[in-house]
Amino acid sequence: SLRAESQERPLRIGLIADVHKDVIHDADRRLQAFIDAMNAAKVDAILQMGDFCVPKPANQGFLDIWNSFKGPRHHMIGNHDTDGGFKRGQVVAFWGMPARYYSFDLGGFHFIVLDANDRPEGFKGGYPSSIAADQLEWLKQDLAKTPLNTFVFTHQSLEADLTNRDEVRAVLEAAKTADGKRKVAACLNGHRHIDHTVEIHSIPYI
Repeated sequence: SLRAESQERPLRIGLIADVHKDVIHDADRRLQAFIDAMNAAKVDAILQMGDFCVPKPANQGFLDIWNSFKGPRHHMIGNHDTDGGFKRGQVVAFWGMPARYYSFDLGGFHFIVLDANDRPEGFKGGYPSSIAADQLEWLKQDLAKTPLNTFVFTHQSLEADLTNRDEVRAVLEAAKTADGKRKVAACLNGHRHIDHTVEIHSIPYI
């Protein structure tokens, strides 16, 4: 739960990560339990943080469960969501995302969803984990445009997993509000399948 200075009640967003429809047998049951709980709690929005499902017709029923939430729904691409040769553009289209990376405002806060699956220079195979130059420039501009405290979401960790994590964190640390305070309130990620929190230069990575 988050509370902006102008809010009378907290903003509540339901987060879920690494449901792994195409890997783990009970993904539908777990996602349905999450959606049921979020609808019952009447949270303001939900966000899945990657490794959700590949964009194939057989997964439409799984996606329908997600779409049964009665409120705003947001997606983020994980490294396994393109398994089997699918492209990120296909994932964006199948899930109904506005783009691979995007931002939105809600409840007096700004939220940035990044795609950390760019291929770094010299990439030699496996799963890429990087924020490319064009996306990094977009991030700088998006942070500069908003006056609001900002939360940043990636599938892979900006604390440890990205190959250019220092470069990305420098952009986040440079973003300041009008009164000179840090603009980025926290960064949150999935991918690791465990709970872990560390603070780097006053920004929590969760």
